[in-house]
Parts: sequence; C-alpha cells; structure tokens
Amino acid sequence: MNLEIVLGGVKSLFEGFTSRKSLSFVIEQSHNDTLRLEVSDKVLFLALAELVSKPQDNEYRNSLAQALSTIASRSVDSSCTIVTCVSRSYVATLLMIISKDLNEALYQRDVVCALIETLTEGSVVCRLLKPREALTAIQRCLGLKHAILLFDNTTPRSILPMELHRSAYWPIPSVLGYEDLEFVLQYLEKGKIKIGTLLENSDIEVLLKDEHLLRHIAVFGSTGSGKSTTAAVIAAQASMNGYTVFVIDWHGEYFELLKNLNNVVYTNPVKGSIPSALDLTKLIRDDTLAFIEILESALELTPAQAHILEDAVNYVKDKFTTGYLVDILVDIVQSSSASARWYSESREALLRKLKPLTSQYLRIRWDQCKTVEAAPNTIMVFDISSIPNTRVRKTLAALLVRSITLKSQYNELPKPILIIVDEAHNIFDSKSPLSVLVAEVRKWHIGFVIVTQSPSMVASVVVKNTNTKIVHLLKSSQDVDSVLATIPNRRNLAQILSSLRPGEALLSLPELPLPLLVRIDTSVLRGVQK
Repeated sequence: MNLEIVLGGVKSLFEGFTSRKSLSFVIEQSHNDTLRLEVSDKVLFLALAELVSKPQDNEYRNSLAQALSTIASRSVDSSCTIVTCVSRSYVATLLMIISKDLNEALYQRDVVCALIETLTEGSVVCRLLKPREALTAIQRCLGLKHAILLFDNTTPRSILPMELHRSAYWPIPSVLGYEDLEFVLQYLEKGKIKIGTLLENSDIEVLLKDEHLLRHIAVFGSTGSGKSTTAAVIAAQASMNGYTVFVIDWHGEYFELLKNLNNVVYTNPVKGSIPSALDLTKLIRDDTLAFIEILESALELTPAQAHILEDAVNYVKDKFTTGYLVDILVDIVQSSSASARWYSESREALLRKLKPLTSQYLRIRWDQCKTVEAAPNTIMVFDISSIPNTRVRKTLAALLVRSITLKSQYNELPKPILIIVDEAHNIFDSKSPLSVLVAEVRKWHIGFVIVTQSPSMVASVVVKNTNTKIVHLLKSSQDVDSVLATIPNRRNLAQILSSLRPGEALLSLPELPLPLLVRIDTSVLRGVQK
C-alpha cells in the first residue's frame, strides 16, 4: 500500500533533509516496523509512536516538558517531531522519527520513547505503531491542512508544558476515519432520543431510534460510573417523545436525578401511593400462573409450598373478594388443614415467607393507597427503596412489570411504553419467569431498559435480547466477560471498559459493526433542552 501526499509548509518537519517548502513524497510500508519515504531524490525512514496519557492522570504536563527539553538537547542525525493532529473525525499525538538509516530510525524511536516514559514516571505511554497503523496515521495526520506542530528538535525553542488531547487515554480507543464517520452518521442522525455525543467529537450527537428502545437497552456499570444517570437521561428523552415511562427505583435515586423535570410522578407504597398498573386482582384473574411463578421465584418457594399457594390463589380467583390480596391469601393458607405432616410443615414455611408481604409487616394500608394513572409524556417512578426486605422488593418489582405487560396486551395503557428496571439482576436472573418476557413484549410496543452493576447475574437470554448496550466502567472481570460475549469485534475492549471515567460509556448498536465511545449528555436532567 503506497501513499502519495503533497504537503505545504513542511520545512521544520524535514529540516536537514530538504530545503523545499512544498514537496510531493511517496510513503510505503517497509518490511520492518518503519515507513519508507521517497522525498525528491532521497530515501528516508519514518518510525512512529503514539503518545497517550493514562486515565485520571493530570500531572504529566511538566514532566513531559522536561522530557522534551532533554530530547531537544540531544545531538543526533535523525529528526524527532511531536505533532498533534486534530480534525472533526480524528485526534492523535504522534512521535515521528525520520532518519536516512532504517535501524537508526527504530533505535532513536525506542530511545525517545524510553526517555519520555521514564521522565514522566509512566504517566505518558508510547504506543508503538506497526507499519499499517503508521501509514493510516500519516494519511490522517500529515495530509491535514491544519496539523498542529507542537515540538521538533531541529528548531530549538523554549519548551512549554504540553497537553495531550482529552481522548488520548490508555488504552487508546480506535478513532473513526472519514468513511467510518459517514457510515456511523447515517444511523445516528435518524434517531430522536439523544443520549450524548461521541467521546472523540462532541459535535456529533448520539441519537437513538424508537427501534432501539423497543428492542431493549442494557445499561451496565459499576457503582459511581453513571449508569443511573444514563437511565434517567433515557427516561427524560423518551418521555419528551411520547413514551409512557415507568421507573422501578430500587435505591431511591431518581427523585434527585429527575427533580428538575415537571413531568415526573412519584409513587411509594410506604408513603401511600402505587401505580394503577400494579393491579393484582387483574393479574390473578387473567394470568394466574404468572402470579404464582413470580411469588415462587421471588420468595424461593419449594414445590410443596408452591402447590399450597396455587390452591389458595385458585380459591381467591373463583371468589369475589375485596382487600389486599396477599392478606387474603395468608388467611386462606392459615385456615387450610391437612393430616399429612409434609403439608403442615410446608404450610408453616410458606406463611413465614409470605409474612413480609403482608400489610401488618410492611405497615402499609394497601386498601387506602392512592392509585396513580400512567400517561403519555410522563415518567412514573415506583420507589421501593423504603421497603427493607429484599424479597419483598423483588416481588413487588416483578409484579409491577408483569402487570404492565398484561395491561398493555389488553390495550389498557397508553403506548409506547418504556420500563426502566434499576438493579435488574434482582428480577431478571436465570430463575425468573420474567426473563422470557424480554423476547416477547416488543409486539406490545414495550421496551425495557435493564440497569445493573452485575450483568453476569442477569439471565443470558435477557442480555442477548437487549440489542443496544451502554456499558460504563466495569471492575469485575466476570462482568466484563459476560458483557463482551454479546458485543461484536470486542478485541481490546476489556481494557477500555476498565479505563472509562464517570459519564463515559461504550455504546454497541445492532446496526454498527464496531462499538462507539460516547459521553452521556445530562443537560436534559437540568431542564435544558438542546
């Protein structure tokens, strides 16, 4: 692969090799780790490395300036140039060593890289470029009209602290070329749900389409990585575009996240309000098996306990009853009798597991709770953070999800619907009967946003059916492996996932062969619409 470039104003770059200010030169791959340059009647060799700063390291500038001063004072026959190239689609800081001798070019690159890494105490890393990578960098960089020359040792000058570009992290993410960018833009421009911008180019907005929401989204990330903020951004943007949004708030975070929006309704059973969609009577009447399976999974019932519960549920279903159904079920189970010892033991164990769901235990007057209707363009938050028992939270969250999907089947809720499930591993694990819903509800115009810090604990069928993935910083190797198993072209992504800052994420879309690095835009949560 050859590359011919006409470059103007390159005297400082090729000082000592040519006196011409504008020239044409041919670059080709050498058989070693260099590029071969034919400049006028001379043959030169070019060895490249990319300079990147490590994540969360802002102390490198002065030490890098000292390293450059040391390099400038060296007397060698090769040219050492450091150049930062910036365009709408590309940014990189490159170290270029140009020499008449192939081995000298390689040797000087290794020496200069060692000096920089040593004097900056490892805060700046030299990433050596193979010939094909170097050729691509030259094509992107030297061919630009506005390449910014920061330092070269052929024209000594005072050395100022030098700042590497914001996106130059280690490991360096792959940067989109012009053709890649055009391909990406044709998909991003069609969306209407704005979640942020490309990390390498803040002018390019990342917009999701209805199809992305209705084919489900996974938001993964460790504590503090920004996953709940991302979910809140999606909720706000979806509600502005006609969606009826439900948020199952496990930790009570969304009151603060959504406080600046005027279309949010908060429900909390401990404080006396629940979504009208949480209709247990309808669920028992129209999908008895789903109700039983949810309690069986959430409360970890044995087959014998599930059998006793099923008898009680069928009794309630066939009778006209009023009041909180769990209290009624407990009364029915308590009044049941059998001579078999296994029945008596299983009944008592079932009652112990049902007790945390009762009105007396929770101190909730379910019959007096205000029911709140869902509506388009609104966000309904179901806050279960005040409930201390994890099994109860799992049960209520699962019952609400199944009730929403059931009402949607009967067209009793305004569509489209988006259900955001925080700490989703609690209700979408491999044993949960809800896991199969993710693959089925699209036909009812329902989309899920699965939010969790533990993707490895989510059922594989759920992860595979979330076609859009937004992955923040992940620390657990087990979680990283489970996520990357579902992302195409995942080479080197494990290192990137461990270096993301809060608010930065890897975005995988089904239309794109490669994931993108994005920065989440939180302006909508501050009441700012762009």
